[in-house]
Amino acid sequence: MGFSEGGRRAAYLAAMDDRVRATVVSGYFSSLPTVIASWENLSKWDICNYVPGLLRYADLIDILALISPRPLLIQIGTQDPLGVYLQLQSNHRPLGSTCAQLLLPLLDNIQLFEGGHILYEEGVYEWLEEQMRLDR
Repeated sequence: MGFSEGGRRAAYLAAMDDRVRATVVSGYFSSLPTVIASWENLSKWDICNYVPGLLRYADLIDILALISPRPLLIQIGTQDPLGVYLQLQSNHRPLGSTCAQLLLPLLDNIQLFEGGHILYEEGVYEWLEEQMRLDR
């Protein structure tokens, strides 16, 4: 489980290691072009998102698609200044590759909440406990 930069780390870890049984990505569901565009709003501090050459082959949704079919909870605040919620409502959803488009419906849950760039704790620990109890 991780929030913001920690959400990115949780996503990459779960994508690369199938020992991770369930993942919560909070405050970090977007596309790289959207994240890069938001750097201007964030005073260009966000070098943590830079993976050399990644966009030639994949986007963030492709990384998340690698987690499937394991449980994944994505939390998105409707007032998050990174613009993720607005992007989801637009015609330019962060779907990435055809592979990601096919796998996106397999995601367990996208939890929208009223709020900004925060970790929304309501129900998240219970969801994780439930996922860990399931015999997988």
